[in-house]
Amino acid sequence: MNKHNTNQNTIPYSEIEDFKKSDLAQFAINNYGYEKDKNGSTKSLTRLEKIDNHSDWMAIQKNKNTQHETFINPNYQSGTIYDLIQQKEGLKFREAHLTHYNNSVLQSSKLEVSKEATTIDAAARKKYLSYEALTDTRYLENRGIEKETLQAAQFQGRVFNKEVTMKSGAKFKNTAFPVYKFNDNNTIGANGTHNGLELHNFNFKGAAVGSVKSGAVWISNPNADKAIERITITESPIDALSKWQLKDKKEAKNELYISTVGPVSEENTKTINRIVKNHPQAQIIDATDNDITGDRYSVQLKNAFGNNQNRITENSVNVKPIIREGLGGISIELNHGKEGAAADVKNIENAYQRAIKNSGVNAANFPISIEQNNANKTTVEIQHPNTRADWKVSNELTTKIVGAENVKSDKAFLKDWTQDSEVSKGVFKNTPDFKLEDIQRGNAPNYINPTNELNKAIKSHLQPLKLNSKAITHDMQM
Repeated sequence: MNKHNTNQNTIPYSEIEDFKKSDLAQFAINNYGYEKDKNGSTKSLTRLEKIDNHSDWMAIQKNKNTQHETFINPNYQSGTIYDLIQQKEGLKFREAHLTHYNNSVLQSSKLEVSKEATTIDAAARKKYLSYEALTDTRYLENRGIEKETLQAAQFQGRVFNKEVTMKSGAKFKNTAFPVYKFNDNNTIGANGTHNGLELHNFNFKGAAVGSVKSGAVWISNPNADKAIERITITESPIDALSKWQLKDKKEAKNELYISTVGPVSEENTKTINRIVKNHPQAQIIDATDNDITGDRYSVQLKNAFGNNQNRITENSVNVKPIIREGLGGISIELNHGKEGAAADVKNIENAYQRAIKNSGVNAANFPISIEQNNANKTTVEIQHPNTRADWKVSNELTTKIVGAENVKSDKAFLKDWTQDSEVSKGVFKNTPDFKLEDIQRGNAPNYINPTNELNKAIKSHLQPLKLNSKAITHDMQM
């Protein structure tokens, strides 16, 4: 049985200790959009800043006695990796462990983690950013990706191997995804040049030394001779491979997949927006993760790529998700002239009331504040509990405020499209049991086909838990 099962009473102590000792700085960089502040860091302390908000920082040190990596931020919030996840995502301890433990950087010694590079010289490119043909597909197949998918024209020239030799002599063949940023001639990925490598392997994820991370994205290989019909945005390249394999392949559209290779940020949405503007006919698909973090990213994508149709605001508007003192919400910045923004504010208040009424959430949980920053700018803030039901309201409201009906959501059934792919192949790591039971009952999307073989695997996976539950109940009765 999967030892990370959500219904188990305990998480192995060794796993908790390993996670607390893992590279907290790299975890924050990979998951929450931070970068290292070189000037503020020392040998014993790592200082990180948010890429798009340098006032959001944290300092990280290792406790000499426990070897746990701990952080503190300007709000005097502190703790281990579990506390950081709980603060950023609103997850409880168990959920934090089950969501992130397997994907954490527990084997960061496999490759030196990237330091931000604004330019890449020829020597560094040859040493660190070269790659080889994709011949070792074991990692990708373990994630549910079929060889047929890797050979599809849609992904040709976009997935490779990268061999790394450690000082000890040990060799690792990682899966490499080249990432791109715009060149001076306003083209992306021209002549095959790339700005970095996103590397994945078993229990490892990171960027190659010399990679440009800020604003860089991974892209697929659509048919250049045809108009692009859809642009699908995922957090991970493997999510894109999985979604195409499970669902989109059958639709046979000329589709461009773009992965943010980590958090959705202001910088990578700028890069994506330059691509989107070249394909105004394309439908935008939000395929970010099916969790609270993905809900926040959905607000960002709507704000970045909404086409302004049927919007309820007249003035220039910018909507951002906010997380403050454990609460979620959105900040709506209206830029206007001397005429003010009274009409826009009224429209926002009315839409806000309708959204709350339609959702059934508690209106008392949604305080709204209005501040006229200066003669030309007014900010409206709406806060709410950091729950998925409440973020659904924020997303509905954002769609109306910026006019983002063109941005369609296509989230996975499970946490992400990769997990959907894994489960369809009978791999159940970190999969909630109630979701597996939904599959058994036929309550999953058609692309997760509950074949006899899959149902047998699910039954075998769940049976030991049921037996253990009966034994526990019997012991209690004794």
